[in-house]
Amino acid sequence: MDNGSSADILVWQCFVKMGFTETALHKSPYPLIGFGGKRIEALGKIELNVTFGEGAAQRTEAITFDVVDINYPYNTIFGRNTLVKFAAVIHQSYLCMKLPSAEGIITVFGNQEEARRCEDNASIGNKNVHVIETPNEENEAANSEEPEKSGGVSPAEHTKKVLFCEDVPDRMIIGKGLEEAEEARLIQFLRNNQDVFGWSSSDLRGVSREVIEHEFRVNPKAKPVKQGQRSMSEERQKAAQAEVQKLLDAGVIREVQYPEWLANVVMVPKKNGKWQMCIDFTILNKACPKDEYPLPRIDTLVDAAACSEMLSMLDCFSGYHQIFMIKADEEKTSFTTPFGTYCYVRMPEGLRNAGCTFNRMIKKVLGDQLGRNISAYVDDVVVRSKKKEDHIQDLRETFANLRRHGLKLNPKKCVFGV
Repeated sequence: MDNGSSADILVWQCFVKMGFTETALHKSPYPLIGFGGKRIEALGKIELNVTFGEGAAQRTEAITFDVVDINYPYNTIFGRNTLVKFAAVIHQSYLCMKLPSAEGIITVFGNQEEARRCEDNASIGNKNVHVIETPNEENEAANSEEPEKSGGVSPAEHTKKVLFCEDVPDRMIIGKGLEEAEEARLIQFLRNNQDVFGWSSSDLRGVSREVIEHEFRVNPKAKPVKQGQRSMSEERQKAAQAEVQKLLDAGVIREVQYPEWLANVVMVPKKNGKWQMCIDFTILNKACPKDEYPLPRIDTLVDAAACSEMLSMLDCFSGYHQIFMIKADEEKTSFTTPFGTYCYVRMPEGLRNAGCTFNRMIKKVLGDQLGRNISAYVDDVVVRSKKKEDHIQDLRETFANLRRHGLKLNPKKCVFGV
């Protein structure tokens, strides 16, 4: 693998057949590499010249690779180190990579047929490039339940649902590979901290206004706009009315009179056949300046989690709705329906700077845990532990911060102990 990061893997399936022997490798002490949740020791490093292009339009750069001895359908996979060195740009939809050279732009196209051929020639146990299994684990994997075929990427580790407690019908999702004692401790911990979870809209207390509020800072020269109400089918009206009632019951919206700004409701069909209610804040967003608060780089978050022995993925319960709107800006979020006009008391989705506000809140709530035992991107939070025996303590610290600030988790979307 090119050693640009521990998360981008390049594997020599058999580096000897390519003309390299162990003596060609730099055998200096080298750390373990996180791969698909497993740790594999690199055999060493090697520097090779990599060339893209044909004829006069060629580009060659020396790339340092990490060599790993595992079964894999590909000889090499390039990571960010190679892309940065070549200043390459990839377009995945077109299976195309472009990079500059002295003779112009070099274009490299991928080949789906060749990729499928490589994967078909690999054994069944090696087709999933996201999972690396040691010999001791192969038998366990063969006896485990097959994951549901969703057409997407299979998880690196199977999960299972366990009964949370007798008086709560919801089940928690935990890692399937936990030892019996580890599983018992984890389940008991979750049961002791069920107040951190939002089981219904009535649990949506919200983060204190002293911690954070969302404000627009609308351009004073911008003229308020009232959109005319759009017609909706009877089916969409019923779905919108049900959603509005749910938001009223949760205290997320309130009725409003004489609003200066007024947006339309847009009903969007979901994959499960139900309807999702969205608000057309396009005009309002144009009148608001962009918040330049930086979002984390996803690649660095992945790298930080690569060497963790245990992870828990947390999902906030209606995350955006746990942040209050500043009172002066509430009525700017007004929207019209066939059965009344309403505005948001809490931050809705679809606002221009909602993600930045949520990220600010996460930083205030989780504090110095970020970067130490937590990676967070907007409302997706990963608790990571370098040693699995420390994971309960890391969860305990996280839950204490969430409880202190009133932030609730969605028990149906969290995954613990993988």
